[in-house]
Amino acid sequence: KGRCAASSDMLHMRGVYMPDDLRCENGRYCFMEDFAVYWAHYIAGADCRNLTVPACAAEQECTFDVELGRCRTTLTEYDYDGLPASQFISILGSEQYAAYQATRKEALSAAGREYDVLLGNRLTGYRLTPD
Repeated sequence: KGRCAASSDMLHMRGVYMPDDLRCENGRYCFMEDFAVYWAHYIAGADCRNLTVPACAAEQECTFDVELGRCRTTLTEYDYDGLPASQFISILGSEQYAAYQATRKEALSAAGREYDVLLGNRLTGYRLTPD
């Protein structure tokens, strides 16, 4: 799996992966890893967010996080096994995914990891049009 241990606060509060140790560098930038984190927290795990404690306990992929004071998903980017191409492309082009990217950029920059944003923009990416 090879990634630095995630900051659980950032991951579970905002759905953004960031290394827990600011000195830890993954050394790679892959939009698919970012997409898989988004999928785990905002698509597959989205239903967990508003569940009551009893309802949360009844869901296999949800857990009540005492520190957050709410239900959250137990899914991670490693649970992502792909989507149909049309759905994947639709999500990449969605306003919701653009908002997530903005949230991610803001969170990383605020934590002093703006270089992750800059290098990610330079070293990975995708196009939604053939030109």
